[in-house]
Amino acid sequence: MLVDELVNEIAIFPDHLEVTVHGAPRLNMLLSELGLADQSENACVGGGT
Repeated sequence: MLVDELVNEIAIFPDHLEVTVHGAPRLNMLLSELGLADQSENACVGGGT
């Protein structure tokens, strides 16, 4: 419940996250900064070959 009150929005993009907190500027974080692998190059419709 506390997180719901603090965080306004989390937008997920292929290479980064944008987090908007009430009363603060938007934070842009690269997936690599968060320890998440960038798998956008592996994503495709119908599976890889």
